[in-house]
Amino acid sequence: MHTYHNGLSGHPGQDETTRKVLERFYWLGARQWIERYVKGCVTCQQNKNLMHRTHAPLYKITVPTNAPLFTQIAMDLITGLPKS
Repeated sequence: MHTYHNGLSGHPGQDETTRKVLERFYWLGARQWIERYVKGCVTCQQNKNLMHRTHAPLYKITVPTNAPLFTQIAMDLITGLPKS
């Protein structure tokens, strides 16, 4: 597996690794085994493109029921941003 995924090919991904391995070898549960191997590859996981954006959870700001207009102020504080 090292030769077909990590070695000569340069981390081609799950589909391409499966195709190359199954051209020459076959065993029961091969596709599932290769899938787990690629999912466990640290290099592939670090360089993987995220296809789905994550959304911040919404937080409801509570306001008193009979509050006069413009007496309550709310701010969005953005924290924990990455350095780059």
